[in-house]
Amino acid sequence: MVDEDGRIVLVNKAWTEFAASNGNPGVALTGVGANYLDVARRATGPFAEEGEAAYLGIRSVLDGSLPQFTLEYPCPSPTQPRWFLLTVSPLAGTPAKALLSHVDITEQKTAQDDQARLAAIIECSDDAIVSITLDGIIVTWNHGAERLYGYSTEEMLGQSVSVLFTPEHYDEYQHIMRTVKKGQQIPAHDTKRLRKDGKSIDVSVSISPVLIRKGEVIGASKIAHDITRVKLLEEQFRQAQKMEAVGTLAGGVAHDFNNLLTIINAYSELLMEELPDGDPMRELLIEIHKAGERAGNLTRQLLAFSRKQILLPRVLDLGAIVTDTTTMLRRVIGEDIVLSTVLDPAARPVKVDPGQIQQILMNLAVNARDAMPQGGRLTIETRHVTIDEEYHQTHLETKPGHYSMIVVTDTGTGMDDATKARIFEPFFTTKGEGKGTGLGMAVVHGVVRQSGGMIEVYSEVDKGTAFKLYFPVAGVLASSVAPAAPGSQKMARGTETILLVEDDDAVRALSRHVLHSCGYTVLEASNGKEAITVAEGHAEAIHLMVTDVVMPFLGGRQLAERLEGTRPGLKALFLSGYTDDAVVRHGILQAEVAFLQKPFSPTALAQKVRDVLDRK
Repeated sequence: MVDEDGRIVLVNKAWTEFAASNGNPGVALTGVGANYLDVARRATGPFAEEGEAAYLGIRSVLDGSLPQFTLEYPCPSPTQPRWFLLTVSPLAGTPAKALLSHVDITEQKTAQDDQARLAAIIECSDDAIVSITLDGIIVTWNHGAERLYGYSTEEMLGQSVSVLFTPEHYDEYQHIMRTVKKGQQIPAHDTKRLRKDGKSIDVSVSISPVLIRKGEVIGASKIAHDITRVKLLEEQFRQAQKMEAVGTLAGGVAHDFNNLLTIINAYSELLMEELPDGDPMRELLIEIHKAGERAGNLTRQLLAFSRKQILLPRVLDLGAIVTDTTTMLRRVIGEDIVLSTVLDPAARPVKVDPGQIQQILMNLAVNARDAMPQGGRLTIETRHVTIDEEYHQTHLETKPGHYSMIVVTDTGTGMDDATKARIFEPFFTTKGEGKGTGLGMAVVHGVVRQSGGMIEVYSEVDKGTAFKLYFPVAGVLASSVAPAAPGSQKMARGTETILLVEDDDAVRALSRHVLHSCGYTVLEASNGKEAITVAEGHAEAIHLMVTDVVMPFLGGRQLAERLEGTRPGLKALFLSGYTDDAVVRHGILQAEVAFLQKPFSPTALAQKVRDVLDRK
């Protein structure tokens, strides 16, 4: 207790022990008769601010200007950090005018600091960390969850976590809730979850029960990690392994079968020489020999697929091969299909077997013809491309370097994902019985790979298909090219607002990351209809729309036309897995429209965006 001048008139035992533990065992500064206000004012160093605050607070209570004063302050002992709560209350009817109490709140303060530190870690995590009640109601939702699932915190607090489960995984939700209520942990496992935009995503999820001190379960904490890219790479690796295994098998079978065919064909030929024309036995031998020749063609195609055939490579221009093959291709595809070529003069020479390249073009043309029974357009293009390390990281089939590329595009029926995954398997065919061997695309794959090249397929049902064949430029092996390391090239930057519209989650996530890192404000949508809603809800300027061309509900061109009505002069950059000439021929774009072909590197995207924004 202190009097009206701030002198201590009474202390308890706890105060004396506290003062002693704080290095002040005497009474001169802390005992009866000492002036507490003077002690507070003389506080220096890291405690000067708290000392001044205590002085002013006590003074205000003593003169009646404050009914009560409280202050949390640090007061470490020589052996440990400590925190106290000072409470100053006025007294009446006694010589003492105020009661000063100091309560040790170190444990409470430490818990608060730990909680704040944990909350900051959770909020900054890239993983989605969500807490739920035993009824499945969401009570916490961090920024990682916002990024992964697309819902804001405001949207999800108080909602059931079941909205994140696909219908096929609802049994998993019920299993999780039953397990959590038993106080049991669910270790990390791969599964599917549902985003706000309706897309199913791959995640790795672990779930732990939340317990209070008595061991009572009050809820659960769920951590989800985005494994979309991992699953993509795993699928590419599995596909590569499968093709390698099938290729090895096919090569072995072809090799052994060729030995048998050698005997069959040779002896049938020798016997034919011994028999005169018109002999019935000779006619039978002729049929046997023809069958052997057809079987030989099959084994040659198997060897081509398995990359074990003999090639005669030469350094030549792909454009010249395309030109030389055009007349033959026109005969194959018929009059209902328009064949056009777009040859890039910048495409550099490559070292390939010209006969095999012609065979590839023939096989692709036949497939395109069969995909366009009512007619259509077949386009063959050449161009020079560079694949960098960043693109290679998500496309294991590729290697960084400089390539000349052939693109064969049709406007046919296209393929679904299941067909596309098996398109290069030997003997796989979508044609009717007797209408194909199922080896045409296997040969294409084998020849390209044996030539040191790569092949990619872009296809959409009822839109068409584009095959991209990459061949390393002559004299420069893809593996010997030293591409710029990621980040070594400065990307063009800006501060404008960009509307990003892309229905592929992975591509949209990549594009968003690149544009954010370049300083842009990014509004995003997964389709054209959502893009219109986003644009209408954004009152400020949108400087550029970056959009995919072919999307569900509303395509890129139609979206641009719709937004032109409400945002005149809005610039647009279109993206597509088709080449720019192919997109024009599909009637999707006008030739002068800004266009960026997939695959693109982050540097290319940033530069193209900057170019379009700077265009007058």
